[in-house]
Amino acid sequence: MPRQKPYLAHELEYQRMKKQGVASWNERAGQDALDISTKHFLMDILKQPWLAKHGRVLELGCGTGPLLRWFGTKGWNGIGVDISDTAVKMARSQTQRHNIYFMVGDVTALTQIEDASFDLAIDGQCFHCLTALRDRTAFLREARRVLKPGGGLVLLTMAKPILRSRFRQKHGLIRNGCIYHAIPGAEQYQGSIKVEGKYYVPMRYIEHWQLTLKGLKQNGLVPKLFRVNLCHDDDPLSYLCVAAVKT
Repeated sequence: MPRQKPYLAHELEYQRMKKQGVASWNERAGQDALDISTKHFLMDILKQPWLAKHGRVLELGCGTGPLLRWFGTKGWNGIGVDISDTAVKMARSQTQRHNIYFMVGDVTALTQIEDASFDLAIDGQCFHCLTALRDRTAFLREARRVLKPGGGLVLLTMAKPILRSRFRQKHGLIRNGCIYHAIPGAEQYQGSIKVEGKYYVPMRYIEHWQLTLKGLKQNGLVPKLFRVNLCHDDDPLSYLCVAAVKT
């Protein structure tokens, strides 16, 4: 049997969250479902003259949907896509708005979505979960395909630089930009490695924020506004928020 793509392993975490009554990914760590820094960036981009103020928004890797619901409160109509069936079911159960919908799908092959059908596409912190270059490239190409001319893509992603030794102390294994986790059945996933008799799955890929901006340009998406929160002792990872426009 062919080995599965690593991001399919998120289904296991959503099953655990549902069992424990955890409503969103951030809340696993006791954080707000949508952090204030992300809200500020999103509010800033919605003020920009080069981005539509309302319309159709597609969230790529929506999880349980807090980000898409926030857009719903701003007057947007939206669809959220996630590979996890459990996440989509949780998102639907948490959503009462009639202008927001959710579906199971692969962000690297959006076969259910028509060309040029959205004004805005949002990365639901999914991009850094794609550990293979081919999948990251496919994500950007699919995002561009479904956007209308002049439509915008927002990436919210982990980035380098990182404090490598500090990260290892807090979070564990990182190699060649990939963050690895030990999970049940890890050997069944593509890119898994064996360390001291235990299998680990690549769950995040961290590249320098400048390379991410370059990748957007190479795939026909021009960065218009970005912010980088640099790493520090309390958080050894950097974070990139960037809004790009389809050319």
